[in-house]
Amino acid sequence: MADNNHTKASSSDPPPSSSSSSDHDDEPSLLRCWVPLTTRLLSGPTADSSSWYVMDHVMPLPQFVESLRRELLEGNLLQEMTAAVTHGERQTLDVMSLVMPQQQSNTDLIMPTMVRGDKSTFVRRAIRQQPNFATEFPHLHSLIHSFETTARHYLSDCMELDGNLTSVQIAEFPGDRVSGYPLHCDRRANQCRQEDTTTTTSTSERLLTGVYYLTPEDWDVKHDGGCLRLFLDAGDTGSFVDVCPYSNRMICFRADGVEHEVRPSLRRPRLALTIWLYGTIKIIKQQQQQQQQKKMMIPLENDGKASNGETNGKSHSNQQPSAVGPPPLVLSDTTHNLHSSKTIFVSIAAYRDSETGPTIRHLKATATHPQRVFVGLVLQVDTQQDQSILNDLNSMKKDDDWYSSHVRCLQLEARDATGPCYARALAQSLWRGEDYVLQIDSHMRFRKHWDSYLIQELEQLIHQDENNDKVLLTAYPVGYHLPHQIPNETRGTVLVPWKFDDQGLLRQRGRLFTLAEVTKPIRCRLYAAGFNFGRSSVIQDCPYDPQLHHLFFGEELSMAVRLYTHGYDLYAPVQSVCYHLWSRAHRPTATTQRTTTPWQQKRKQASLQAVRQQLTDTTSLDSRYLGLGSVRTAQQFATELGVDFDECKIVDQNAPGFLPEVKFVADDSTVVSPESFLQGKILQGLDSKSKTLIASFLQGMSPRGTHEQ
Repeated sequence: MADNNHTKASSSDPPPSSSSSSDHDDEPSLLRCWVPLTTRLLSGPTADSSSWYVMDHVMPLPQFVESLRRELLEGNLLQEMTAAVTHGERQTLDVMSLVMPQQQSNTDLIMPTMVRGDKSTFVRRAIRQQPNFATEFPHLHSLIHSFETTARHYLSDCMELDGNLTSVQIAEFPGDRVSGYPLHCDRRANQCRQEDTTTTTSTSERLLTGVYYLTPEDWDVKHDGGCLRLFLDAGDTGSFVDVCPYSNRMICFRADGVEHEVRPSLRRPRLALTIWLYGTIKIIKQQQQQQQQKKMMIPLENDGKASNGETNGKSHSNQQPSAVGPPPLVLSDTTHNLHSSKTIFVSIAAYRDSETGPTIRHLKATATHPQRVFVGLVLQVDTQQDQSILNDLNSMKKDDDWYSSHVRCLQLEARDATGPCYARALAQSLWRGEDYVLQIDSHMRFRKHWDSYLIQELEQLIHQDENNDKVLLTAYPVGYHLPHQIPNETRGTVLVPWKFDDQGLLRQRGRLFTLAEVTKPIRCRLYAAGFNFGRSSVIQDCPYDPQLHHLFFGEELSMAVRLYTHGYDLYAPVQSVCYHLWSRAHRPTATTQRTTTPWQQKRKQASLQAVRQQLTDTTSLDSRYLGLGSVRTAQQFATELGVDFDECKIVDQNAPGFLPEVKFVADDSTVVSPESFLQGKILQGLDSKSKTLIASFLQGMSPRGTHEQ
């Protein structure tokens, strides 16, 4: 499939270093984050407001951003930046000085929407063309060269780029809450979408803009702002997408078709490097067809969150094609081919969930090899009230042969449900010998190639650990929003202890980590029931306990200690692989839909007691419950987590399970606990904006169904 084009860049390419030679220009340096969708959106004889794409993790080397920033500083390029006042701003001030009262100063006349406020400098061509440029500025040279080479490689059918005209600018906006860059287009004279559709342009113009961000790793869209605002309709400033300037991110867009502005940074400077590529458009029929195909793509999913607390942009979910959402997961060529015949069993327990059908559809649509994916679904429904859920699944069965042959379903009456453990145990009973097992919730979305990527990462861990196959990948996924607002966040999360509740059970949370130094999955001790992946032998080694009835908080802790004592090592993937709907507003839950009878309460308390005994006093554990393994002990589990389960307190915040060896995005980069969504009291009295922010799952991040670049 063409979707793997981005893997052409070799993972063995040498890193840019001070020893780079002048013949570096001849090295293959295609950006691996450039995918076929990037090409489709940027190509075409004419550009429009959808001609843009955001790429994360642009340069693969650890500390590339920091090294480039240091390189610019030591090379005196940052010192050369000067305050920018455009010709248009001068004209505005001149005109306003004539019509406003004399006593008002020019400073009073400058409105925030007019002020650029940035310092900038161009890296002159004369400098970049010197023979020693690649050795004196290896990181800068590598970035420019990679962008030019990639664009020329993938867009040669529609563009003739002139490398002699490439321009490079470094710009920094202060964190003063005011300075920005007003709405404009990067084409000369600010003329967007004026490309001649009948003849090839005779002179080279700006065709592509690439903005690469050198912001701190912990840049936060809510507290730092500085988004690039892209306007979806010409002349309509209420319809926009915000792209957050995360470190090592690049947005590439057509300079002749995308109107945009820079929003003010709120508390610290925002440093970026912009590369403009010049050339002419080739008018060919093939590109016109690609432009038409682009209009038929999936709808734009815009969360519309402005960084400065402004109102959302208008939703255009049925009008605009989408480049929004995460890029496909990157696969190695060897892994992609080596494991293509392996099968995956996907365990799903659903309770009256209207997202069950969309979850299964997206699971299939984003798999590299959907024919190897088999679903075991336990469907708990009220047959009177949930007819729409049943109709949706029945229509899928009629319309898609894959569903009939690849989905095994057990249907139960919702009134008979006794919690997730029993339902997940039933789902595991639908396993038919597949090689791997993925357990997820019934409200999920996925990144392209999730199946191949999970196998790739798992097998690498197994082989690195002397072929120990007792390994699981698990994490709390980042959140998405209804109907299909999937964020383009690709950084992973890792589970850590949080606090003890009034039942004496440890609660956990996920934290978003940076990718600056993370090259392989992160060891953790806690388990996420809604996303875990491993070899299917785990179903036989450590199956779900069907006797833990009416247990919600405690399910994951019980599985964590049981897996640990059975010899399983848990890891958090480096990349976000899937996305979870953390809001429960769209569905009833078992805890809110049934009256808790004395019998149900008794069974719940028995389940809680069983979990406590698993963690502290295993000798008194009732024989009807599944016990611990013999490879490691529950006390070792507690020690590595840094907690005391007898005293119900955290005792060692430096323990490896409490503080993994990873740098978090920020001190408060906490993934909200599922507890927040179970207790309705937390959501009562909050305005819609607060609820949306909570439901976005990650503190400090606006819901990114749009591009927060």
